[in-house]
Amino acid sequence: MHANDVHWLILPGAGNIGRNIGNGPSFVNVDLRFSKKFMLRKSKSKTETSRDVEFRLDGFNILNHVNARNFVGTLSSPLFGLANSAFPARELQTSVRFSF
Repeated sequence: MHANDVHWLILPGAGNIGRNIGNGPSFVNVDLRFSKKFMLRKSKSKTETSRDVEFRLDGFNILNHVNARNFVGTLSSPLFGLANSAFPARELQTSVRFSF
């Protein structure tokens, strides 16, 4: 394999990797959804729709792990490589969906 064989990997312009696409070290994220659907009325024909209600519980960052973001990238800064913010902590969300 020669250097000229991989010329298609190099794209013209400032670079081919977008900004802020990576995650920091030890990034952990677990999201869960629990849902339960209750049938209120079943459709009697194909043209008629059934009626149901669905209850949902969504959990984001269930483990409540601190995930750092916005790392300082200025080489001359004494804070180089340290994060100056974090992703949100655990969030719970409930919802009800009614279909008719």
